[in-house]
Amino acid sequence: MKALFKHLSAITQGEPGSVANHTRSSSRNISSPFVSTTLLAVLLGVPQVPIMGSGKAIAQNASCPAGTTPETIQFNASDSLQDLTQIYNIAGIRTVLSFTEEVPGQVIDRTESRIDGGVYGGLAGPNLRLNIGPGKPPETGNLSPGSATLTITFAQPVTLASPLTLLDVDQQGERDSGRFFRDIATVSAASNNANVPVTLQALGSFTQVSGNIASGVTENSFPDQGEGNVSVTPQGAVDQINIVYTPDTSQARGQDQTIGLAPFTICAPGNAGTIGDTVYQDTNGDGTQNPGEAGIPGINLTLINPGPDGQFGTGDDTTQTTTTDNNGNYSFPVPAGNYRVTVDNPPGGLTPTQTPPQTIVVGAGQNFDTADFGFSPAPTGSIGDTVYRDNNNNNVQDEGDTGIPGVQVTLT
Repeated sequence: MKALFKHLSAITQGEPGSVANHTRSSSRNISSPFVSTTLLAVLLGVPQVPIMGSGKAIAQNASCPAGTTPETIQFNASDSLQDLTQIYNIAGIRTVLSFTEEVPGQVIDRTESRIDGGVYGGLAGPNLRLNIGPGKPPETGNLSPGSATLTITFAQPVTLASPLTLLDVDQQGERDSGRFFRDIATVSAASNNANVPVTLQALGSFTQVSGNIASGVTENSFPDQGEGNVSVTPQGAVDQINIVYTPDTSQARGQDQTIGLAPFTICAPGNAGTIGDTVYQDTNGDGTQNPGEAGIPGINLTLINPGPDGQFGTGDDTTQTTTTDNNGNYSFPVPAGNYRVTVDNPPGGLTPTQTPPQTIVVGAGQNFDTADFGFSPAPTGSIGDTVYRDNNNNNVQDEGDTGIPGVQVTLT
């Protein structure tokens, strides 16, 4: 199956002179003499170094356990964040990025938010940037102050190829005119609903760390600086990472800053295979797709993996979903393991005639392309037979009891 790339969308607060893709610049976007901007970006495993300016270098070499390989999710600077959900399928692992707001529909600035190809936090783009209220009317309206959460969910626990890196966590300084802000970023991780501790470390002098919280302490960085960067290291495999950006609104501090995400790398099982192949109309009901028996489009399917405990039906099961194409074909990329496939919306009026094995065992790099589902029209019977003149009133049609033509019969 082709990888799902429902890419990430728009995210930033503008730096000096910048304008978001497909957005308009705002008269309040630039605060003289400089723009105060804040980016929170996650960086997993792609070697990256601030390309200019001050701040500590972020040189991170991808390192993965035996049997896994570094796989990077790349963003596209033309992506849009309008629906606040991004879905990727990388090396068989479904990865979802979702954004939530403390006040639904009232915190995230969709005009300033984007994926940007420029340098930010000392890293070359494209970087995902998320700007939160109160907004810059008239383009965005008056957004409510509050926090926004970026959640990264993996279909199964994965090891990160290198630490995450939060970028540009800082606060206002001398070069901010009329702006008073302080960034606070809280990071947590989990695996199978159990907490996975994270270790944060400030990489520059503009940020302080306390436990799993990073907060700005001094002058905000220029886009080409890394003085506000923070590394985040989960202490084990994770299937979910939460990054909560909460501007400090105490002491009359304001809001209207940016968080973000850089392309990141996970350790994916090597030699991915596939499970497929067709959902079709089994016209003759023989449990085999014969020539002329067409595939059924638009059928939703779910792939189930039993998770680390190896038992289906327990709390650590993971799932992926897909939909058959115009020819009724489907495919799930998968690492080696045990799986089940189910049809979520069986076609109405049809009866199943073929289903895959209850448990499908896939080896490394194996393509299991016989996970077919056949459906045939339900068998029909008939009700009949004769309306006749019962000459001797014995309720039996005897010889000589002739049929009566032209009688209308209703089935109820």
